[in-house]
Amino acid sequence: PLTSYSTEPGAWMAWQFDSPAEDKGMIQAFRRQESPLETARFHLSGLKAGASYAIRDLDSGKESRHTAKELIETGIEVSIRSQPGVAILAYRRIE
Repeated sequence: PLTSYSTEPGAWMAWQFDSPAEDKGMIQAFRRQESPLETARFHLSGLKAGASYAIRDLDSGKESRHTAKELIETGIEVSIRSQPGVAILAYRRIE
């Protein structure tokens, strides 16, 4: 989990599914119907130190590149305009 569990209508919830053997994973983020926040930041874990990762938004197809350090320490910003809404991101190590 990237957030604590909540059934509150204003909450965001997110999970990271990491496959260390394949150097890739997915992030699922959910914005509930009453959340006033259009953007949230999530700190990833399980990434290889010193590596770089490509992250693809599966809805838009946009891809960005980040270091493991950035994704762990600063996090990845996820925007969801719809209420409720969902974002699914896939990441892979690109070093």
